[in-house]
Amino acid sequence: MRNLGLKLLALFLAIIIWVGVVGERKSQGNIIITTPIELKNLPDNMELVKISSTMVNVRLSGPLSIIKTLTPLDISLIIDIKKNIPEIDTIKYEKTLNIKLKKQMFKIVKGVKIKDILPPTIQITIEKKMKKTLKVILKGKISPKKGYKITNISINPEIVFIEGPALLLKNRKNIETEDINLKNLEQSIELSVMLKKFDSRIIFLHDIKKVKVKITLKKIQR
Repeated sequence: MRNLGLKLLALFLAIIIWVGVVGERKSQGNIIITTPIELKNLPDNMELVKISSTMVNVRLSGPLSIIKTLTPLDISLIIDIKKNIPEIDTIKYEKTLNIKLKKQMFKIVKGVKIKDILPPTIQITIEKKMKKTLKVILKGKISPKKGYKITNISINPEIVFIEGPALLLKNRKNIETEDINLKNLEQSIELSVMLKKFDSRIIFLHDIKKVKVKITLKKIQR
């Protein structure tokens, strides 16, 4: 009986703590978290040109005990391109698409619900890529010294392989070199000349960005 008072006090404190914990678990809270948009399963022959927003704000609700500890690392938004854009395989060149952001696209911790998504829709512009073989055209001015003539100009390689937007490449047949300016040549010469990148989106395949040009001269017999 001597420790009864202490035991009753300990029991009372335990009840108070338990009520506080249960009350906190039942209390609901809200939080707005900003998370980046991640795109996956973009076909290899497609390229993302533009996206209306790279981030999205999400209002979440749930128990205060969870809400208070949430960080941007606890939520992610992954958009499966093939799954959400069934018509992607029919795109011929370039297209802008509207994607409605759905709750099932998000990964969140258990016990938390999504209340609002802002923006609710994003726009993405994608374009189809293609590979093409182009003939190399030498650009510039080449003139021999008096008494000489050019007998041959060779380019190696004569064709190059590039990749880029289908709309840009569909009608293109040639690619030019950077301009060269050679005057008063009196002997044969070999030089490397850079290819002119006519658009920032094209890629030179096989890492061929320049060609070798051989200019053969002959002295005119008098």
